[in-house]
Amino acid sequence: MIYMDTRSIREAIESTSKRSIPGLLELIDLYCRLKFKSDYVNVLFNNPEYIVKFLKTLYTPEVVESIIRELFIKPIVSVLGVSDFKRLVELAIREPTVFKEELKRLLETKKAIHD
Repeated sequence: MIYMDTRSIREAIESTSKRSIPGLLELIDLYCRLKFKSDYVNVLFNNPEYIVKFLKTLYTPEVVESIIRELFIKPIVSVLGVSDFKRLVELAIREPTVFKEELKRLLETKKAIHD
């Protein structure tokens, strides 16, 4: 079930955030709720470019890439069981539309495997 996977992804992201970058996820979530009336997971899956743009207003491109990799991509990869996280980081930052499609494809693939 896709809902279960997104819940697992949320839990993995939040666990990673608390361990490695405390407070940043809460800031991102607050931004998403105020700007889009939606939580960070929905924005990440539907409009990831907004999270990247927001982070770019706060940090250098190198730091943004590191945040995207550590805070979002590694937890997603661990939950979905895929290994090409470098490609996902690149897509999230440079081709968010393709990234969004890839996330949906990965979720569908995992769902099909478990059905």
